[in-house]
Amino acid sequence: MKKILSFFLVALFSASAFASTYVVAGASEILGSNWNKDDANNVMALVDGVYTLVKENVTLAANTYDYKIIMDGNWDELNKDNRHLAIAEDGVYDVTFTFVESQGAEGITAVAEKKGSAEIEKHYLVVGEAEVVNGASWNNDNADNLMVSNDEGATYRLSIENLQLEKKDYEFKIVEKGTWTAYYEGADGKNAKFSIDEAAIYTIEYVFTVASSTCVVNATKTGSVVVPKFYIAGSMTEWDDEKIPVFDDSYTLSLAAGKHQLKVVDSGAWLGIDAMSEVAGGLYKDQDGNICFILGAAGNVTVNYKKDETFTLVGTFVAPEIKLIGINGWEEGDAIALEAAEGNKSASKTLNLNSDCSFKVILADEWLGKENEEGEYRIHRDFKWVAGLKRVVDEKVQKSITLDTDVKGEYTFTYDFAEGKLTVSFPDPVLANGFYLIGNINGVEGTWTYADLTAERMFAVNPANEAEYMLGVTLADKDEFQVVRCDYDQIGDWYPGGLDGEKNYKVAKSGKATIYFRPGYDGDESWHYGCIQVVFDEATGVDNTEATVKAVKSLENGMLIIEKNGVRFNAQGQMVR
Repeated sequence: MKKILSFFLVALFSASAFASTYVVAGASEILGSNWNKDDANNVMALVDGVYTLVKENVTLAANTYDYKIIMDGNWDELNKDNRHLAIAEDGVYDVTFTFVESQGAEGITAVAEKKGSAEIEKHYLVVGEAEVVNGASWNNDNADNLMVSNDEGATYRLSIENLQLEKKDYEFKIVEKGTWTAYYEGADGKNAKFSIDEAAIYTIEYVFTVASSTCVVNATKTGSVVVPKFYIAGSMTEWDDEKIPVFDDSYTLSLAAGKHQLKVVDSGAWLGIDAMSEVAGGLYKDQDGNICFILGAAGNVTVNYKKDETFTLVGTFVAPEIKLIGINGWEEGDAIALEAAEGNKSASKTLNLNSDCSFKVILADEWLGKENEEGEYRIHRDFKWVAGLKRVVDEKVQKSITLDTDVKGEYTFTYDFAEGKLTVSFPDPVLANGFYLIGNINGVEGTWTYADLTAERMFAVNPANEAEYMLGVTLADKDEFQVVRCDYDQIGDWYPGGLDGEKNYKVAKSGKATIYFRPGYDGDESWHYGCIQVVFDEATGVDNTEATVKAVKSLENGMLIIEKNGVRFNAQGQMVR
């Protein structure tokens, strides 16, 4: 018996612990609060298996009142649309709301029982767009918009003066104060409208006739509108584009010390630093194209703007501090500051780098580049800048920049404030780009790395065949080699392919030879993998003795010249005169 009782108590506790709570929310005339889902006075009680709420002695005007039953605080869980309770005549009522849980939304009912008569004073209120009412838009509890009766309740009026209106349609309704019970609205429950044909200053009068439920809107023009030439919006206006209208061609802002942002708004267009006719030193662009600046002390900033002619900012601006973080580490103390240059229009720094690195830019204490867990974008030699460090690749925004230091040496980082652009200049390569011999040569075992490459082992174009390259060397029995492509001091493609010993060309004799190379792999069967052929010929082969093999490098008119055996080649291995 004890086990059965224990099970019953547990089941009872579980049922009560997880039971739903139902609250009636809606018109305040019935419920005392206006659409409040958390009103404890309107929680339904479970009576004989039916959830019930009774509101007694409620004085109601003849009208239709909306309500909803809220399940566990969720407005739409039980019923998405409002329910309606129609009251046919003024009076005092008991209103009973019921809900049968097993029937869902179909189990919701509301019944009003009249208990007595009542004379009810109506409080008609105009709600609508802020421009045509007093105060905030669509406020159903603002006493400043109450209509006043002047002829025994037959007609109600509200007049509002000095409204600056545009040429457009404006929407409004007439409701009972504190509710959304509409006494005048458009068709099918939509908002009523009236039209303004000319932008100007107006007095608007609303005239509501109770008996016919009609409303006339009288708009009387009382003055002309002076249209601003432009607006200034920014951090000083919380980006409200109508807080600072400008009626002349310039405007002076008095600002506190620190960082500020702004744009000019003209005919709906937001104009940032890219639209400026002249950018003063110290101005910079953020990732949203805003005009940013720093004032070292409180002072004035003058905005000069004349459409299609002038757009400048004048003030005493402090150059923003630019730092690179990540190259030496990601702690605050690891950041490397760039030095301001060009009249505070840019900042730059030259760094000696010998390994790949990732970094971000800190601009005026703001880390540029949006955080993202994947999709980093790499900067290579042919991609030298990132606008604002905000690159979208495959719909992913980079989290940092990875710099491949193809060539070890001095890299110069330059940040242009106005463009929000980082430029990276790369050092010149040590070796000219082209094809090189790599491996064990003339009895000397190589490392099969970049260290094996020298200018003397660079192939030159065969004068007899421009699709073919040649190189004179001395080879020893059991030498092995391949050909590699070197670009910007990094090994690229291997011919015939990679560090694969089976693909190496294996030498079977010693002597002076000419190696012919075809990157198109179009040699016949006598060619190793169709790309390498070795010709030993003491009589006609290239003299590769220590005295003659040495290549002489020189610069002529800024062009690198390599001379070997009396033949001159450029950095790409092409013969020159």
